[in-house]
Parts: sequence; structure tokens; C-alpha cells
Amino acid sequence: MAANFGKGKYEQRWVEELYQFIYRDQTPDQIDYLIEMAQRKRSEEKGVLFEHSLKTFNSNLQHDLVGHYKDFTDGVDAKTATVRKETKRVYRCRVDCKKKTGWIKLMVYIPIADRFDYFFIPPEYHKQQLLSIEYTLEGRLKTKDMESWQVTDLEMLAQCQPDGFRTWEVDALPDVKGRGIEPATLTFFMA
Repeated sequence: MAANFGKGKYEQRWVEELYQFIYRDQTPDQIDYLIEMAQRKRSEEKGVLFEHSLKTFNSNLQHDLVGHYKDFTDGVDAKTATVRKETKRVYRCRVDCKKKTGWIKLMVYIPIADRFDYFFIPPEYHKQQLLSIEYTLEGRLKTKDMESWQVTDLEMLAQCQPDGFRTWEVDALPDVKGRGIEPATLTFFMA
């Protein structure tokens, strides 16, 4: 059974991307249930599909049934966003993080590059505000500080846990020519 949402310009692309992961390990009855649930919740179908895709890669993720501004019991919220053209030279997506107190697993669709980017964003970064993530006309990430939170793919994003990230403060790092750069905070995902 194929789903055809057709609600927005890019909705079908989201469905195609996420269903390949959901179909992977589900029985036909489970797939029919997911499609039916997503079609009933038309305003949130991307989010529902994204959450179930994350659970496909990480069986330890459990939905938070109380759901106070978080999707999973570990306090993490799942969000989706699509990059839109705002002016001739500005492409960006906005992510509403208001009332979100934990980490955010974010999947961004970049139509100009027909690509998805994935981010695991700590509460110290989003600060319960509206995030604005900008891209170049070629579809490359332009908001440099977001690179720290970018992960390679959906599978890695699903495995990310708040306690799996480690941060180190450094005084200075040498660059290629031996000059020092500004003090920095380095964050790495420890698998």
C-alpha cells in the first residue's frame, strides 16, 4: 500500500525518504497501521513518519506517552523542517524549539539539492527559541555553528543519545600552517 499525501509541495519526497526505513522491518499490518495513523494526523505526518523511522534504527527509543514537549522517554524531541527560498539569495528553514527542554533530533530536507541533513541539537544551543538554519544557493549548510551538531545519516541520528556526547574545552588548536586559532568547544559523538 503506497501513501500519497500531496498536501505540500515536498510532502511526497518526505514520504518516499522515510517509508524506505519504516518498511524495512515492519509487517504488512504494522505498515498499514502507520499509513493510516499518518493519514489521520495530516498536519503531522512527517513527524510521525520520522519518529517511527528513528525507532526502526534504535529499538531502545520509547515514545513518551505523556508527551510534554518531548517525543521520547529520554527527553529527546524529534523535529522536521524543509528549507525554503526566502529571497533571491537566502534559503533557510526555521525550527520552533519553544518549550523544548531536551535535545532535538532534527531532519532537514534541502529541495535545491534533493538531500536530507540530520542534526542532534543540545538544549544549550537551541535555548527554547526559534532556530534559523541557512543554506547556500547550492544547498550547502551556511549556518556554521550548526556543523557541530550535524550527523551523517538517519541511522546515526537514531543512535544518538544525550549522554553519548562529550564536550572538551580547548585553549587553542594549531591550524595547518601552525598558527593558533581561538579557544573552542569541541563536541564529539561517542558511539
